[in-house]
Amino acid sequence: MPKVDAFSIAGLDIWFWSNDHMPAHFHACRVDEWEIVVRFMLSTENALDYEIKWGSEPSGKDRKALLRAVLANRAKLLQEWESKVDTKEDV
Repeated sequence: MPKVDAFSIAGLDIWFWSNDHMPAHFHACRVDEWEIVVRFMLSTENALDYEIKWGSEPSGKDRKALLRAVLANRAKLLQEWESKVDTKEDV
């Protein structure tokens, strides 16, 4: 599982799965509290587009930090997604 290099946030693990599905996204986790999938190309200036995989709702502070990072690094995230994630399905 390749880690996201475009940014980091203290206390969070942030990564891509090397074999994953569209739309482009990364996973973020606060250990023993929650894991979410963040669809960075679908997030807007007013809203982080995410889905809870398990655990509790991320705090407002964590959601704001993730949204700021997504907005500031969207192009880098897309480049990383394209180089680190294989989305091809078996034929």
